[in-house]
Amino acid sequence: MLSADQCRSLRCLAEMMIPASAEYGVPSAGDDAIFADILRSLGRDREHVIAVLRPAPRLRDGETPSLLSCARPAAKL
Repeated sequence: MLSADQCRSLRCLAEMMIPASAEYGVPSAGDDAIFADILRSLGRDREHVIAVLRPAPRLRDGETPSLLSCARPAAKL
């Protein structure tokens, strides 16, 4: 099971990888329905995902850092 911090980080990564597109009228991968499907389909990769999302150091107040750059614009290819 993913922790709340890990879910937030995974959603952030999903949104960075697959951003919403007004041009095509599609939501980001962080959309509630899409992200719920991502969580349901983790299956055998769950432990690998958890390992990648495992935070490094804890912040001074004891909270674990999550990805903070969700608002970063998608890269133009």
